[in-house]
Amino acid sequence: MGQPKRNNTWKNRVFLVLELVLIPLAVWWAQYSHLPPPGWAVAVIAFAAAAMSVHDDLKDWQKGMWMLLIGAFLITELRSIRKDRAAQDAAFASVRDTQNSDFNATAKGLSEAIAGIQSTFNSADAARLQTRPHAYVHFTDISYDGQQLQNGSSFRPGAEYPFDFNFINDGNQTGVLLRGLPQIYVGKPDDRSTQLKLVARFMDKWRTVPLLVSPVTMNTHSPRHFTARLLITKDEFVELSKGGTIYAIGRVEYRDSIGVWQQDYCELVQRTGNSLDINQLHQCSVFNTSHAPLGQR
Repeated sequence: MGQPKRNNTWKNRVFLVLELVLIPLAVWWAQYSHLPPPGWAVAVIAFAAAAMSVHDDLKDWQKGMWMLLIGAFLITELRSIRKDRAAQDAAFASVRDTQNSDFNATAKGLSEAIAGIQSTFNSADAARLQTRPHAYVHFTDISYDGQQLQNGSSFRPGAEYPFDFNFINDGNQTGVLLRGLPQIYVGKPDDRSTQLKLVARFMDKWRTVPLLVSPVTMNTHSPRHFTARLLITKDEFVELSKGGTIYAIGRVEYRDSIGVWQQDYCELVQRTGNSLDINQLHQCSVFNTSHAPLGQR
């Protein structure tokens, strides 16, 4: 009768030691930074279950204590698995980001290389076109025979003022003038908004200009001119009286052996006080396309 009691005493002591070890371990692993790798808590659960099976004379409070420990380690295992998965996801995300960064860098390098090749090709093509015989028809300036431009207030409503648009072929090949349009307007000096509105008016007119029935041959370095007539309206007279100036806007379309080309022109007469100096022209901030291709052969 005395032997079982001694065995139970020994088992209780062993279990007490195990509880004193496992309880601090469960508390230590409860912190997120102290979570063990997946599998460790499962091993402790298996050990606890095996220990309970050996001790067949556990009291109710001891069984409850061991079940709490097993539950704590089960939760610890689940948290360990989640932490490990989060770490793997972060590692995979880092690898993916690195791969994406490398891919983007490679794609950017390829794009830059392609752009460089295209730029070189365009430069070579432009050089090829420049070295080939070609026409280059462009406006040089405008001229006026009268003296009214000396004073802005000398303009009169209803009066007509002729302006010559001078242009020339400075290329090394004869060109053929297909159509052209010179226009004179009145507007606020050096004002981009005004220039855009005047160009819009010009483009409405340009769309109605037909090709010449008999295209004009443009020999090299042989100057020609268009004449545009400005019929001063009352509004334009007021504009000139208040500091407005003269705008000259023109376009020519011509062809040579390479293709069909277009040249735009927009300049304004310098205004100083009431004085308009036709010999001092300012380039507009818009509508100055030079030798633009409309079609190449």
